[in-house]
Amino acid sequence: MTLNLVMEILDKLALTAFVLVLILYFQKFYWARSLPLPPGPRRLPLLGNLLQLPTSFEWEKYHKWCLELGTDIIHLDAAGVSIIVLDSMEAAVELVERRSTIYSSRPHSVMLNELMGHERNFGTVAGMDTSLPLPHFFCDFQLL
Repeated sequence: MTLNLVMEILDKLALTAFVLVLILYFQKFYWARSLPLPPGPRRLPLLGNLLQLPTSFEWEKYHKWCLELGTDIIHLDAAGVSIIVLDSMEAAVELVERRSTIYSSRPHSVMLNELMGHERNFGTVAGMDTSLPLPHFFCDFQLL
């Protein structure tokens, strides 16, 4: 009877050790490979900052966190969903305009961009001369 009890305890200990090693492995080699995120307020396990997210006057709370952390960009984790908050116009311009090619989700077209020499995406027509006929309208960026 006592031998069975000892075996059950050892089985549970072995299973616990295996799960712990598996978690440590994923933490070191899988989850740690993601790029570093901006600083943010202290998170709770599993819930992240979900309970800290403001429900009204959000901009005031976000600005307060940015001042406390001394940065214009903060990261919040709402139960596994990443939220990036930009506190200044300079940070927004830097990320949205100057680094737009890094963060945009438009597909990269090898045929148009590399083989034909077109630098811009045909899907974006902002800044093109709309007075030109349609075939010239799509190739107007060559004249810029």
